[in-house]
Amino acid sequence: MDPLDGNTVFLSSRNSASKKNEKYQIKTLTAFLGLVFCYRQFLGPGIENFDKRHRLRTRHPIRVTGETMMKVFTKTRRIGIAASALFGLVLALPDSAPAQEVLLAIDEGSNPDGNQSIIDRLTNEFGLDVTVVDDNQPSNPTADLAEGKAFVIISSTVLSTNLGTAFTDQDPLFRSLEIPTIQWEQALHDEFLFADSGRGVDNSDSIEITGEGHPLAAGLSAGVHQIRDEPTTFHTGSDNNLAPGYQVIGLVDGSPALGIVEAGGLLNDGTTTASARRIDLFFGDPALDGVNETGLAIFDAAVNLALGLDMQGIPGDFNGDGSVDVADFEILAGNFSLQGVGFEEGDMDFNRRIDLKDFVKFVEVFNAGNAAAVPEPSSALLAISVFILLGFTARTRRGFHFSPR
Repeated sequence: MDPLDGNTVFLSSRNSASKKNEKYQIKTLTAFLGLVFCYRQFLGPGIENFDKRHRLRTRHPIRVTGETMMKVFTKTRRIGIAASALFGLVLALPDSAPAQEVLLAIDEGSNPDGNQSIIDRLTNEFGLDVTVVDDNQPSNPTADLAEGKAFVIISSTVLSTNLGTAFTDQDPLFRSLEIPTIQWEQALHDEFLFADSGRGVDNSDSIEITGEGHPLAAGLSAGVHQIRDEPTTFHTGSDNNLAPGYQVIGLVDGSPALGIVEAGGLLNDGTTTASARRIDLFFGDPALDGVNETGLAIFDAAVNLALGLDMQGIPGDFNGDGSVDVADFEILAGNFSLQGVGFEEGDMDFNRRIDLKDFVKFVEVFNAGNAAAVPEPSSALLAISVFILLGFTARTRRGFHFSPR
């Protein structure tokens, strides 16, 4: 990582080539999904008025009567709405929404593999843009660096004396921003007003879940769960004047190690309340380097909560009716390209925006329940790409026409 102006490093999960191609990929997959659902719902029996003499391989245009189109869009009202939304998306789809940014505070000279493991997870799994700030170069970080960020994450590689109260509710500017935080530096527990002190627990590889059922527990049952294959020093809080609003979800060696203070929760000075969600983890300087799937699930749950999301039940069941069907697809299609949204709006990967990844995940889920009816995404994408290519060729030669009869 090469520093920009000696202080801040910007990293993006998308390169220029992927940005350039994403709009086309989204249009292609959107068209594919539209064809799948329209076919399964009402095109399967066939359109009798379709003129079979006019095929894509000829120089003649395709002719579809206005009466036929009306039948297609009125047979099922819900499908008509979804199909209309799809046509609008395909024809007037905006460029992909920019990825959300998060601020990561680290000591760049300490445990670079651990620092990189955080960046990799945030970018590859959540599609977030990560702004990295060193804790002491060229000066100590200030709260204004967090403006416009989705949340702030603080690694235990930082020195608490360098960071101070910059990203806590004791800083008036940061408090006014109402931005969630994730942190696991034990010496910052007093600055965050979680407790009067924290501690490091050597030779640790496991956590005891006590808050089973809480989203931060990531679906883990109550009891001890191994997080790492090799032990390290976990950073925990303490019970010494623990904040009334601090919910303990997990313990390491009897000390609070996994916890959360919700917005409005009372902190340990007895007067200050959290202006946004405050999440307390335990990973230590290696961060996610060497962490197993159980540990990654806890980290992912923390990120989802920092983004304002809770873990959901059935993937793809946006309306909560117990099944993944066309009604859920309508929700996904209708909210495409929106930001700041959640699962109920169609956000399947919990990155607070509806984009290509949500469509891909929805197809995978839908395929699992309708394997015989829906082609695999890879082959279907190829087929629809050929269809679109041929369609563009035919349109270039003679154009598509809709007969008024």
